[in-house]
Amino acid sequence: MSLIDGRDLLKRLESLPAEAQADLYARVTAGDYTTPTCPQCGIKMVRREAGKGRAVGSEFWGCPKYPRCRQKFQMKKDAV
Repeated sequence: MSLIDGRDLLKRLESLPAEAQADLYARVTAGDYTTPTCPQCGIKMVRREAGKGRAVGSEFWGCPKYPRCRQKFQMKKDAV
């Protein structure tokens, strides 16, 4: 096994036939990358809204296994 840098990786990918490049791209971009995964449970989190506390009305990502799992992430505010 040997390590390669980003430029070498790109050269190797660009040397592949176009069909192989397209297949590889489809494989590495498959799935939902916009929804975070719970670091404790390994499942996709769900969008929730705070109903009480200091942040009433704010959105966050929560684990669907709540209350057994209490992992959550603050949702980033959209840049306007």
